Amino acid sequence: MRIVLSDLSRRRLHEIQSYIAFHNARAATQVADRILYAAEMLADFPDLGTRWQGGSTRTLVVSGLPYRLHYRIVGDTVQIITIAHTSQRLPKLG
Repeated sequence: MRIVLSDLSRRRLHEIQSYIAFHNARAATQVADRILYAAEMLADFPDLGTRWQGGSTRTLVVSGLPYRLHYRIVGDTVQIITIAHTSQRLPKLG
């Protein structure tokens, strides 16, 4: 499967990295890399995440980090919808 990051997920990744970089540039790069690695894992294991609120989207918590990926599977593509901090409440995504 291929992975596609939405514009929103790219923005969120940039925001997360920028916020962390303000305090520690090296840590910011490591966090961004771990988030992207989790997204890449979905290419081989698209059902790794759990269904989000019983809808058609799924969520995957990034191991060791307080972030989760919200995504959907469409054909042979995993679409990363957004990246959220685990403390954030999101609206129903579908």
